[in-house]
Amino acid sequence: MENTYKKILEELKKISFSMSAWDEENFYQEVVKERFISKMNYESRDSCYKECRNTFQKKDLLIKGSVQDKWEKELAAFPKQVEKEGCIWGILMHPAGIWLINLETKPRTNSNFRNSQVVLEIVHGLNTDQKYFKYFSEENVIGLKKNACFFRDIIEYKNNGYKGTEKSWPAYESALKRFLEYYIEDKGDYSNEDNIYDSIQYAFFVEFVKNKTKCHSLKSARNAFFYIKDFMQIKSERKEFDDPGQVSKSFQEFVPKYEMQNVMCVDKLAIALKYLSKNRNGTRNKAILLFLLAFGMERRKLCGLTWDNILFHDGQLDINKKKYPMPTYLLEVLTKLRDQDAARGYIFRNSGGEVLSDGAINIVLSGIAKADRKDVFYTQLSPVNVRRCVAKYLLEHEYPLQKILYLMDIEVYQLGSYLSKKEIDKTFWGTGKDKIICLDGQHPLEKLFGELKQLVEESREGKNDV
Repeated sequence: MENTYKKILEELKKISFSMSAWDEENFYQEVVKERFISKMNYESRDSCYKECRNTFQKKDLLIKGSVQDKWEKELAAFPKQVEKEGCIWGILMHPAGIWLINLETKPRTNSNFRNSQVVLEIVHGLNTDQKYFKYFSEENVIGLKKNACFFRDIIEYKNNGYKGTEKSWPAYESALKRFLEYYIEDKGDYSNEDNIYDSIQYAFFVEFVKNKTKCHSLKSARNAFFYIKDFMQIKSERKEFDDPGQVSKSFQEFVPKYEMQNVMCVDKLAIALKYLSKNRNGTRNKAILLFLLAFGMERRKLCGLTWDNILFHDGQLDINKKKYPMPTYLLEVLTKLRDQDAARGYIFRNSGGEVLSDGAINIVLSGIAKADRKDVFYTQLSPVNVRRCVAKYLLEHEYPLQKILYLMDIEVYQLGSYLSKKEIDKTFWGTGKDKIICLDGQHPLEKLFGELKQLVEESREGKNDV
């Protein structure tokens, strides 16, 4: 069946390009009606349809052929024509491609990114939705299966539920389409249940990753889970996708032979900082690690910091009018770096004066492994792992959750990436251990940074090293 749809699409593409200029009537008869409507089964099952001025209408669907010079303009006007004819689905066919739209999706008119009603798009010659062409068929749009509704729901989610950025959307969209197509192929159709998403189990996701993807790492499996999780939480009340912790349990074959260590170990961090001090750009590299430990800062934000972000007099970090307390030790290291750098422009630059890239941050941190090649701890000081460990450290020391979100600039919907519900519950109910309650106005890691400073200074070789 897959090959059948592939052949139909190839034929549509070939004949669409066979003429440099189509007459609209000929295009409708030869391309739309003879090769699409007929072969995608819109004339089967019943004969209740009507044709008028190069359009075909059946049930809630309007199919139109157009040869206007600019298909973008024609596509923008198409929803109004579909609505005028009393339909909710529309298929626009043009020599340049094919588009499936649905008027039940609610666009946001104040956002170009979130105002689409295009469910599937095929632009001939571009890498678009060609592999989902079969969902343009009668049975999948208005027939018994209605599987095009899965793709409609993805667009509705993008318009009104998705919390990420436009740049990140393609990864979410691709993962959702591939996962839901797996469900269609192996589990069931959209029309089987009142709420089909209540039938989608987490176990299906595990099968999907293992059988339908080339995933070979726990990180990739987690990424796939998070791309799907929010959508499923909105669509279903069964909570099948609420617990990110289940991913590592489901993919034991991807778990490293050693467990990821908690990097908030003051003795070993002191060794890492002393190692950085002895090498080229030591003060700069120490400041990078201390910034990661203080704020769990992402590489992109770290690279974008300028000296204007540091309020030395107040001991604060100022980013986008949000102010954060800074550990005294970090301020001291930054003061020395400022004196070396003449305090101009970006804080973290290379020897040539250019701002460090994300990759350069990774190189600095990966070099710490040489501090002790026998201890795996020093290989685990990556930005992602440090960020997770900082969040857990703050939680364990009873730093309020809302302040953790603020200090580390974590969106609420991302919280599960750093702290599980189990960890939060454990801290709330108590662990029986002594806890530290951090005072307002002071960085919650001030004590840890003080210990770090003391340990570094006790064994430093140079008197001028901070």
